[in-house]
Formats: sequence, structure tokens, C-alpha cells
Amino acid sequence: MEKYFKRKSKVLEESSVIEKSSQEYSKCNREVINFENLPPDPGLRKKIINYHPNDREEILRCLLDMFSPMIDLFEFIMEDGVIAEHRAKASSPLDAILSFDFVFKLHLIWKVLGIINELSQALQRKDQDIVNAMKLVKISKEQL
Repeated sequence: MEKYFKRKSKVLEESSVIEKSSQEYSKCNREVINFENLPPDPGLRKKIINYHPNDREEILRCLLDMFSPMIDLFEFIMEDGVIAEHRAKASSPLDAILSFDFVFKLHLIWKVLGIINELSQALQRKDQDIVNAMKLVKISKEQL
């Protein structure tokens, strides 16, 4: 009987982790990133530089928003996964995502693209003259 309740609590815990992940995913703009149609081979995927500049920041914001639920999901699979192969496979991406290098680059790119996005939107306005545009470029260079 005790096994049944342990198994039942694991199932409930798993569903709450998956529900939390799907809630974070639903916050993301699905028109910008269509996760369902991404090719499984990363080499075949569209590079972030090929997206519209305004969409790049949205993509990175989604990655940052989904960071915590992804960690929870990988940890759950590692600890309570039913299949040993899945538990082993969850370890490698979790280590990569939690590495300082990945987190630092993700935040750095997010900051840089935020500055570039602001500059891009300001320069696209019709009321900008050359002097103001050059000031904006100078300010953006200082921020970088």
C-alpha cells in the first residue's frame, strides 16, 4: 500500500512540474518561436541572427522565463525518472544549462540585444534627425 501512495505522489509531483513548465511556455510569444516545429538537429534550426531584431529580444526573454522550469524539469527527470536512460540523458543538458558560461552568455546577449533593440526602434522613427541619431549611436556604444 505504501508503494501505491509513493507512486501516486510522484505522479502528482510530475504533473505539477510539467504544468509549471507549460505555463511558462504559454507566456512566450508562440508566433515568434514555434517550439513544436523546430527541427531536432540544431544545425538545421534558424539562427537567432536571422530573426527580426525585435523578435530576438523576445526569444531571449522566453529563454530566461523558461530557465527555472527547465531546471526543475531536468532535476525531476534525474531524480524520479522511471527509465534509467532518461535519467542519465537529463544530466548532461542540466550541467550545460547550469554552467557559468551558459548563464553568463545568456544574460550578456540579452543585455546587448536589449540595447540594440532600443537603438533600432529609435532609429526607425521618422522624426529622428542625423544629430539625434548619432547621439543615440554614441550612447549605445557607451552602454555596450
